[in-house]
Amino acid sequence: MPVWNFHGVADETEPVATSRVMIDALRQIGGQPRHTEYAGVGHDVFMWAYTELSLIEWLFAQRR
Repeated sequence: MPVWNFHGVADETEPVATSRVMIDALRQIGGQPRHTEYAGVGHDVFMWAYTELSLIEWLFAQRR
């Protein structure tokens, strides 16, 4: 399953380490997840993720 994970490094609600562990685990079992971290960004990372120019193209390129 395609995964593109976004996380703010300054997130105090859910530490960025949680995402790093998840991404590492997916890679260890052969997954190829994308992972983007934003320095200085907190829990409202979705606002930054929406600015990724390639997000829409990546999203619609995924197939079941």
